[in-house]
Amino acid sequence: MEAYVGVDWSATQVVCATAVGESRVRGIQGASPTLENVRDLIRRVRDRHPEATEVVVIVEDGAPVWANLFHAAGARVYVVDPKQARKFSDSLCSSGAKDDKRDCVTLAELGRSPAHRPAQFRPDEPIVAQLHVLGAADCEASREFVRCQQQLRAVLRQYMPVVDQALKDVTSRWVIKFLRTFPTPAHFRGLDRVTFEEVLRGSGAHRVSRDVLWAAIEQTQAPWLDSATADIYSARIGGLLDRVELMSTQVTRIAELLNDTTAQFEGRALLESVDGIGPKLAAALLQYGFGSEVDHRDQAGIRMGACPVFKGSGTTTRGVAKGHASMRRAAHPRARRATYLIGRLAQQRLRWAAAMYAHGRAHGQNAATAYRRIARSLLRILTAMLRARH
Repeated sequence: MEAYVGVDWSATQVVCATAVGESRVRGIQGASPTLENVRDLIRRVRDRHPEATEVVVIVEDGAPVWANLFHAAGARVYVVDPKQARKFSDSLCSSGAKDDKRDCVTLAELGRSPAHRPAQFRPDEPIVAQLHVLGAADCEASREFVRCQQQLRAVLRQYMPVVDQALKDVTSRWVIKFLRTFPTPAHFRGLDRVTFEEVLRGSGAHRVSRDVLWAAIEQTQAPWLDSATADIYSARIGGLLDRVELMSTQVTRIAELLNDTTAQFEGRALLESVDGIGPKLAAALLQYGFGSEVDHRDQAGIRMGACPVFKGSGTTTRGVAKGHASMRRAAHPRARRATYLIGRLAQQRLRWAAAMYAHGRAHGQNAATAYRRIARSLLRILTAMLRARH
């Protein structure tokens, strides 16, 4: 016999309700997010239901720490999609009232319904857990890196927009050197070409880039910019350049760690053998699409969000399905982003993908839908390649 525990979580505690067999669901004191407290909760559940041989915990998705804590405490854990839990709650009663206690009861009742329980929760293998951490870090660092560049350019446009246009990449070594030496028009007043060339010597700046920048400097004048204000701008530019260099280092380091981690997967070389798939996309595919196993041909597409969800039932008198297909939003956002990139790169590099894109656009599909359609086909090919190991 099983004791069912519905768990509604927050960052600092959980609210729980238990049931066994066909008995009424009752509340029980929750726990804080420590292994000792969670073990104490499982012990109290067993004391309340001594006839139960196993404790089954049903918890909503969104906080992996709780699922891992309950698993480590010896419970059998099921992680439920919040949308599924809400729809199941609607099937239990017509009331729209919602609070923590009602949510716990709903989850405990869902646990008693085998047809509604998802696959049992299993902790990620160490290699997959590493990919999750690195993937999240890469996404966050890349986003912050772009934000730092945008902030730097926003400041440059305030007092030397022509120079800003001449600097194509504010993360390159020679641009950073130039901005640290001449952060404002006040700093390059009276500057001659010989001194300019001397400052950029050995920085890696191409001749054409130096010519374009020098032309921009000659056109930039800001006589209203006094020395005190220029020093303030200089300090601000220096701080932004520090952040750009820091985030550049972090992005590079994370990319190296991703490369070293994914090298442990046998299928990485096969994935990268497809034109357009590099180390980062291969890491996303291994993390979300394939992992340590290769199964049904569409499973990778489902996990990556490439396979659509059809909403509707039945057919019309002409045999056309009633309803519509929509994007699979239950897939992880990073997986969906990787799917879009895979479809777009395939369309640019593979002839059959370009033909599929043209066909989809001609029949009314938007670009994103056409890219996901291409990605779904490519993921099926990759699944077959990984199965056959060639």
